[in-house]
Amino acid sequence: MALEFSAMHLIVGEKTASMSDFSPIVGEDSHRYLHGHSVYKVEIFSDSSTYWWSSFKYGDKTSYSEDVANLTLGIDEANPRSKDQVELSKQLFCLYDDKEKCLYISDAKKKSFIAHYLKSKIGKKVEIKNFYKSVDDFLKIIQSVESVKFTAKRNLFSIDAAVTKILPSPGDVYGLGMPEAFSLGSGPINLALDVIHSLH
Repeated sequence: MALEFSAMHLIVGEKTASMSDFSPIVGEDSHRYLHGHSVYKVEIFSDSSTYWWSSFKYGDKTSYSEDVANLTLGIDEANPRSKDQVELSKQLFCLYDDKEKCLYISDAKKKSFIAHYLKSKIGKKVEIKNFYKSVDDFLKIIQSVESVKFTAKRNLFSIDAAVTKILPSPGDVYGLGMPEAFSLGSGPINLALDVIHSLH
């Protein structure tokens, strides 16, 4: 199974994280960590100069049934696991690249957990944020693009969006005759930049 990682901005205190921030947990042995209803087994690996890598195997301590299905025999039988035992059947990985100043997480939905874990270990405020490009940064990137094409679909959420203002006027007060979707393309890049500015 292939893993997909999301790139995140890791902030410790009020600044972008550095490897020195991980010093309290570098070299720490495998350990358990409880968060909410989940139990985590944490393994930490580190090249102290560039990378901090960790893996988490975890499971829900509230997920328990008195009976389990025996697929071989086709019967239900008593659960051999006690309520004190938790199956660590899920995995989470994260890597911090100090050179690129980027945190990679295998499940972006768990970024709040990673922030909570690091805060408890480091003892400082920790935030994990998505990377966003400003309009100006985006325009700098597309200077080398030959053309730009936008596709928009008219629905309940986009009906009042600025991009729909370039649609033709409706045929009547009920909006009949309006296109359900449209595409807009611009060839020479100088014209494309004008289009993007008008949509911003």
